[in-house]
Amino acid sequence: MLPMRSAVCISLAAMLIVFAASAIPSKNLSAQTSLLIDDDVLQALIDSTSGSRALGYFDDLLAYSGWSPSLGADQTADYLAAKATAFGLEDVQIHRFPSDGDQYFWAFRTEPWWEAESATLTLEGTEPEILASFETYRGHLARFSTNANLSAELVHVGSGMRNEDYRDSDVAGKIVLATGLLGRVHQLAVWDHGAVGVVTYRVRDHAKYPHLVSAQQIDPWKGPNGEQPGFGFSIAYETGMRLVDRLDSGEQVTVNAEVRAETKTGDYPLVYGVILGTEPELPEVWIQAHSNYRNTGGGNNLTGVGATLDLASVLSKMIGTGRTPRPKRSIRFVWTSEHTGLLYYFYEHPDEIPSVLALLNLDMVGDDQVKSEAMLRLYRAPYSRPSFLSDIVQEAFETVAAGNTISLLNGRLLDFGTRFTRPILDPDGTDHPFHYKIENFWGPSDHEDLGESSIGIPSVMLNTWPDPFIGTQDDSRENADATQMKRAEVIAGMAAMILANADDRALPVLGQNALGKARVRLAKERRRASDVFLGTGYGDIHERYDFSRTIIREAYVREAAALESLSALATSISSKRQIEWKASGLRDAHVQAQKWLDSYVVIVPPAEDESDTLFVADASDALVPTRTDSIRGPINFFRGQYGRDWMVEKTGDPGFRDKLRLAERGHYYLYETLNFVDGKRTLAEIRDLIGAEYGLAPVEEIEEYFRLLETVGVIRFVASR
Repeated sequence: MLPMRSAVCISLAAMLIVFAASAIPSKNLSAQTSLLIDDDVLQALIDSTSGSRALGYFDDLLAYSGWSPSLGADQTADYLAAKATAFGLEDVQIHRFPSDGDQYFWAFRTEPWWEAESATLTLEGTEPEILASFETYRGHLARFSTNANLSAELVHVGSGMRNEDYRDSDVAGKIVLATGLLGRVHQLAVWDHGAVGVVTYRVRDHAKYPHLVSAQQIDPWKGPNGEQPGFGFSIAYETGMRLVDRLDSGEQVTVNAEVRAETKTGDYPLVYGVILGTEPELPEVWIQAHSNYRNTGGGNNLTGVGATLDLASVLSKMIGTGRTPRPKRSIRFVWTSEHTGLLYYFYEHPDEIPSVLALLNLDMVGDDQVKSEAMLRLYRAPYSRPSFLSDIVQEAFETVAAGNTISLLNGRLLDFGTRFTRPILDPDGTDHPFHYKIENFWGPSDHEDLGESSIGIPSVMLNTWPDPFIGTQDDSRENADATQMKRAEVIAGMAAMILANADDRALPVLGQNALGKARVRLAKERRRASDVFLGTGYGDIHERYDFSRTIIREAYVREAAALESLSALATSISSKRQIEWKASGLRDAHVQAQKWLDSYVVIVPPAEDESDTLFVADASDALVPTRTDSIRGPINFFRGQYGRDWMVEKTGDPGFRDKLRLAERGHYYLYETLNFVDGKRTLAEIRDLIGAEYGLAPVEEIEEYFRLLETVGVIRFVASR
């Protein structure tokens, strides 16, 4: 009999051989091509996309204010609809969803319409100095600031985010200077302690970027008794420290604040246009970017908007002129406000959720990778929603990277004049190598909302991170790179065309791609499992052994589910059965992998009074939570209008989150724990699933979280099976 480790390798290898044997014949392939897409289509994308053109759209949109809802958001929507029409997209529409700052859709609170006309913060004295000007940089003025024309004494309160920061300062009728988040500072200073407004200065990365100004907003935008807000200004670290030095020297500092702004009810606009497929009844491929860039320099997210606009133009022309055959599935381009737009659309049109095959979310995709010291990242679908989509987009990343990094060719370094084997460069961009990273799920953006379990649309994000300039005046065209814009377009276009053309003939190659990438991830999970067992972070040897086996089991089950999701692309019963059979084989392989762990693990049986599991089972392990129909989408405990405000209203407790032990493990621990609720899994099973992804937590913490969600109608408990 073969050793168990060999059996696992042979099992997976056999699946690959079955897939490869039935693959579509193709040309000889190099590392810079892919079996998943016709090479002529890929070359057409490379030839036709333009990062410079995409950045031109970016520049156009900077003329409008970036918040949504606002006049600028309406102007942006009109611009996008006009471009989509000019590009030849069909069914171009602008949808508008009412927003007043009070009403909710599911757990999301709408925002009021806000637009500023002018704002100036001036240091008074013999030589007045303008400290902040809306005309110079719109991000100086906090969103939701109200009209003002007054002079007041400036008082420094440190961070300004704790009540004790105000203990020794009388701020009533004065303007507070602080380093904390403007929304929290405003809440305490204005509504709790009587200040008329706040000024915050940026301390993040201040040694390297002392000139940066962070655009912020007053959140919440109404006081505890419905009071209107005051005003808020953002200034740079170097400006803030000059004021602090004068205040510390005992000088009385007076500033004048003038603000002209309007707040009222409005609408969230959503724009879309479609490239029709030959079988428009099939679920569509959606490519999306959010168009509310928050009055900053625009890199977040006008790089994504510019890239998707150019890609829409390119694909429409490629297909319309016949250079590329029309795909089977329609491709829909969507532009709207981040978080609110897409979720609001499906709130009003829940029957359309099944009509979306997958969502590609292009967020910040055009940063100059050298200036920002960042790289383009793919955030895969979460463990709770394993999907074919992640591996298809990963293949697009790897194909572009293979032709745009410095590598070896036939054992020799490439000549520096032709250092890329399939260069994707823009004439107005850099010639830097392409740096990328394939990540597990991370948000926050629209892929987080639609990929959540109660919506369930397979979703991934393309995003450059970390970005030291995000939310500042330097998040701008000057720090963007036309070459990186072009590469992001090619990646998104390649993935979209693979998805739009996928059918039974493509499934063998898609399965081969999925299995090949799964093998790499499974090897890492096996290593992780052995590290957990050999480490000391999860209790005694019996507890570590239990958790190690859980990691292996869930990894194989997860990869099998991702493979099985390919059946959504199948058009025949036989193809669906082939996918299901191969997924079943992968799922069963976890038994052999666990035996691999056992082959070198010597477990001493626990004493009679010891448990051989990490947690003692009790009645709560038999509880099964299920989602109700009343609230869909994520319930965000950490962000005001995306769930926290709703939870405060429902619980009547502004401090509800602080009493929840699971919240200390982070937002995405909560997000994924709720995602694993399917009406079948027990609390113990959910504990294992989330543990394999983010680390184990006691089942009591998970039950406590679900009991809270039960009180507000998000879930209910049913009897275990």
